[in-house]
Amino acid sequence: MNDKISPIASTAPTTMFVLDGIPYLPHYVRPGTYVAPGGATMSEKRLVESRATAKTLMLWPRRWEPSIQSP
Repeated sequence: MNDKISPIASTAPTTMFVLDGIPYLPHYVRPGTYVAPGGATMSEKRLVESRATAKTLMLWPRRWEPSIQSP
């Protein structure tokens, strides 16, 4: 039996958007940019102006979030 236990990846409450049924998740390295399946990107401003629905999900932290900035 393997006694080593892999740590569970940490998650953080993160805002994502849904526009016309398409989910847009925050980009991992570019703040204010959201990515749809297939790689299409859209700015947060444009999503809000398009009346996309904001939702909060527990996602892996993004590189640009202050809590995981590199020293």
